[in-house]
Amino acid sequence: MSATEPQAGSPALATMLFEAMKRLGSSVLPFVVVILIWQFASLFFPRFLFPSLIDVFWRCLEIFSSGTMFADVLSTILRILAGLAGAFLIGGLLALLMVRSRAVDKFLAPILTLFQGIPALSWVVFAIIWFHGVEFRIFFIMVMTTLPAFTFQVLGALRAMSKDLMEMVFSFRPTRIKLFRVMIAPAILPDILRRGKSISVTLRASLSSPNWSALPGVSAINCCSNSSCSTWPARWPGRCSWCFSC
Repeated sequence: MSATEPQAGSPALATMLFEAMKRLGSSVLPFVVVILIWQFASLFFPRFLFPSLIDVFWRCLEIFSSGTMFADVLSTILRILAGLAGAFLIGGLLALLMVRSRAVDKFLAPILTLFQGIPALSWVVFAIIWFHGVEFRIFFIMVMTTLPAFTFQVLGALRAMSKDLMEMVFSFRPTRIKLFRVMIAPAILPDILRRGKSISVTLRASLSSPNWSALPGVSAINCCSNSSCSTWPARWPGRCSWCFSC
């Protein structure tokens, strides 16, 4: 009986390995085809259109070995997070005012709806005209592009709270800090985390704007945008591998 068990189990193991290799091959094959096509195109097109993936690979090693780019990227991420945090705090305060007063809700809702329809690039133009410092420009753009979404998200979460549960909590006469910690924060955070689409949309719109081109860590990404692709190769010929490695 023990001699027949390995014979019966070996075909099943071989089938499982074959299926695993088949799934792996079907997942890796599209990337391999794209890499081969790109590398083949790099032999016939200029390097600023199709840089060689070998140059991209060595540029990646240079970035990881030097570490200077990590500091620039970290500073850019901190700027973005500061703007998002400011928009979240301001949006949360506006949502609290709107949920407590119907008059404030009727006054602020049309304004926030109007702001929500303004493209991010328009806020970039306003920031360049109105403010001189780059840091405050970034903060202003991030706040204005995400403020309506954060406000409406927090407002929707507050309105979705159970009124019976609120009345029960108020019967214990909690302090404002305890009410926020025990009742409001657990009620709104899951809904806000589920609706994180505005963050990704804002980041894509803001990183593609011309105002970010002077920032460390983002200039390499912005260099291959449509607005600067024609002039960038003349300034840094053959260095488009920087863009893809970053």
